[in-house]
Amino acid sequence: MLDMFGDLKAIAGDTFKNGVKMIDIDELHSSSDNFFNIERIEEFAETILGQGGVKENLIVTPSPTGGYEIISGHRRTAAVRYLLQKGETVSRFLPCLVQEYSNDDDKKLNLIFMNVSARKLSDAELSESFEIVNDILTKKKEAGEKFGKIRETLASYLNVSPSQVSKLQNIKKNAINEVQEAVKSGSISISTANEIARYDKEKQSAIVSSNELSAIKHKDVRKQIDKPGKVATYGTFPENVNLKK
Repeated sequence: MLDMFGDLKAIAGDTFKNGVKMIDIDELHSSSDNFFNIERIEEFAETILGQGGVKENLIVTPSPTGGYEIISGHRRTAAVRYLLQKGETVSRFLPCLVQEYSNDDDKKLNLIFMNVSARKLSDAELSESFEIVNDILTKKKEAGEKFGKIRETLASYLNVSPSQVSKLQNIKKNAINEVQEAVKSGSISISTANEIARYDKEKQSAIVSSNELSAIKHKDVRKQIDKPGKVATYGTFPENVNLKK
């Protein structure tokens, strides 16, 4: 499975590959599955203008409502739209590799894989990617598909270490909802959420209710684990909250 997407990435990077279509930007539509940040469009647009247009293929799939759904290339499309709105001389036809998918899960996997391959994800993006890929791989394994251990497969797929996947698994299994949502929103890091998730749910609730989560660092939480019985003295914890596990 990973080799298949690796081959697809290689094809996407070759603008002269057979099967690439030049598609009008008005036919390209953002995917409802895309949760990745689209940032610094103006700066990226200047790069595209300087190189004479988009040189790397987008990956798209036919949309049932007409046109094409973007799988990889949301930022490039946004940058060209910005340039066109400014009246810059840039082609409105973008090079696209049209990819067919047998089901929505494979489409989601490809969308995530292409973003993971192209850039470093934020913790919020990585957490969301983990949730989706973990659920899909679990379903595939239950359906009888053969691949390695889910942890190692996730690590390879998300381009992170197995230890990072272990943190995400710990958060998913043990963290209360408020902590999980804080990671997804970007309020706290994966490392901080992982440390909080080491406590039982009562202690986690005390941390959440007594603090501005975005102000908590993972080292602060770890001190309470390393020195059980100590009263918390950082952040805005009440004086009498004992975080002994």
